[in-house]
Amino acid sequence: MKQRSRVVLALAFAGAFFAVGLPYWRLPYKELSLPSDLLGYGLVAVAALAFTACIAGGVRLLPAVVVIG
Repeated sequence: MKQRSRVVLALAFAGAFFAVGLPYWRLPYKELSLPSDLLGYGLVAVAALAFTACIAGGVRLLPAVVVIG
């Protein structure tokens, strides 16, 4: 894997973490209704970041989905 692809994947992972993971980090489990709480803007953000990594970084789809998801 090229260095640029690794950097793009790392940035996309960080973006997905801040968009989806961080808002739910401190919530107690009893306040969540998984997986329905993750559907919505978080899923759109992850899909957009995976698509952007494929286009901008030359990353294949499967590694982008696995790392970012």
